[in-house]
Amino acid sequence: MLVLGTSGAIVLSADPRKYEKVMYFYSLLKGMEATQNNTFARIGLAWDDINALQRKIRRKGLTHRDREHIAELLGDISLLEAILTYIRKTLSGLDEELPVFLPGLSEEERHLLDILEVDDVLSEIRLRIDDAFFVLEDLEKEVTGLSTLASTLHEGELRRVFSALRDNTAHSVAIGYALEMLEALIFGVYFIELLNFVIIYSGGERWLIEHKIFGIPDGAVLVLLTGVVTIIIAWRLIKFMHENTYNRFKEKFA
Repeated sequence: MLVLGTSGAIVLSADPRKYEKVMYFYSLLKGMEATQNNTFARIGLAWDDINALQRKIRRKGLTHRDREHIAELLGDISLLEAILTYIRKTLSGLDEELPVFLPGLSEEERHLLDILEVDDVLSEIRLRIDDAFFVLEDLEKEVTGLSTLASTLHEGELRRVFSALRDNTAHSVAIGYALEMLEALIFGVYFIELLNFVIIYSGGERWLIEHKIFGIPDGAVLVLLTGVVTIIIAWRLIKFMHENTYNRFKEKFA
């Protein structure tokens, strides 16, 4: 009595050991067939993933998770290729062993091979392996193209970010210079007010008004020169403090 299954067969006989070699051989073929079917199913799922990913990228753009998904697909393709290569090498080994294996079988074992249609199973496995490699090659091209697209989009995003950072930095530097100059002007105004207060309460205001240089009162010249010098000194001092603070920050977090 012969019981066929998806992964092998069972022989009920008074002497089942005489069919042992055929059963092992048939189980090997059915195992390869099952692995091949699973590989085809995974290839089909990978195609579905790629199509869904392409639609998503066209609709919403590329995300970090999409890049991870593409990397996972490339890893899956490498694994599937390794599985198919293993099955193909196993078939090549069978081709070398069959000329030795088949002549050593008894008439009953050969009859059992015919019942199990081993030749048809073996031929189908060979044909499907070739088809699987062609499909997998197309799949790899598709994923590689998608990976190239992802890299191009990622580089474009980085360029836009760096460009925005450069513009913001230039804008911040300009604002920084303006603020430094404003601080220096405020400091100069305060110093001029202090100088004016000292001149008034020291009684030297009349003398400064009466004495002139090129028709300009000494007081005005003194205030002008003092203000300019004070602003220059204040600006240099503020710039020095900002640079010193930046350098210390850079050394700390470098």
